[in-house]
Amino acid sequence: MKKIFFFPILWLMFLTSCEYLSFKKPMQADIPEKDTIDYAKLDDYPIFPECDSIPSEEKQRICFQIKMSKYIYLSLNQLNINTKTYFNDTIIVKIIVDKVGKTKLSSIQKSDKISQNLPKLDSIINAGLQELPLLQPAIKRGIPVSAEFSLPIVIKTD
Repeated sequence: MKKIFFFPILWLMFLTSCEYLSFKKPMQADIPEKDTIDYAKLDDYPIFPECDSIPSEEKQRICFQIKMSKYIYLSLNQLNINTKTYFNDTIIVKIIVDKVGKTKLSSIQKSDKISQNLPKLDSIINAGLQELPLLQPAIKRGIPVSAEFSLPIVIKTD
């Protein structure tokens, strides 16, 4: 009699096991479009303390670019770099502003001519970035995030 009673309990457990219960996550198509996040676009760009009072986001971004270029140009001008070769070239400096507001050099895209004649250019620009004040970080959905920016810099010699 015990064997007959034991068999229906096993059968009941088998039918109600976890594999047969369906707890499906919603598919990507089920998620409303307003909840998707565009990671390529920031809500607020990093801001220098002097640019904070500007009301327009576009003007704040322009202020950021001007101030960043100014710091890099100042670091380049402080060192009297002498070269025998004439330059009128543009380099692309990629800068990361982390979620705390510190800046660091990501990379520099430059021509071979500049690389050969100005081998210390990376360290000079990096030193200039170290002197930057602490920035307000970029914001995405109310959360500070790291952001990378490309900044064109013209290198011209006389």
